[in-house]
Amino acid sequence: MAPSACKLFTGIDDPRVVDRITHSLAEVLFAALCATLCGFGCCDGDVPFARAKIDLLRRYLPYEDGTPSYDTFGRLFRLIKPEQFEAVLADLARRVTARSAGHVAIDGKTVRGSADVARGVRALHRGPVSGLPSLSERLKQQSSPMSG
Repeated sequence: MAPSACKLFTGIDDPRVVDRITHSLAEVLFAALCATLCGFGCCDGDVPFARAKIDLLRRYLPYEDGTPSYDTFGRLFRLIKPEQFEAVLADLARRVTARSAGHVAIDGKTVRGSADVARGVRALHRGPVSGLPSLSERLKQQSSPMSG
């Protein structure tokens, strides 16, 4: 299944310096997408989710260097082009809804610091998919420091 997870993000250019990349674009975005779909808020929820669910994430991508850091998530979301990210998510949503009997509701949030007015870059918007509350609650409990 790893190739399909990598292919999800082929429409997004990776603006990072090649020699300084620890995690692939797909690893960072896949973890963020999974965290968001499970209701883990914005960038602040990506790291706890990825750490708690590293074994699940590794079913789809290698994560040889562990999980991305808060800085890695934040930096990547500031650098990628919102239009490309939006197009990839729209394509994914079309494919998901084509396979579902109804619609998929998304409650969006704006990623803080992702807009760059000087460069004319719009802010990124992310949001959890409704209909996954029990899974979301279970994952939140498992990633909590209090849940041994």
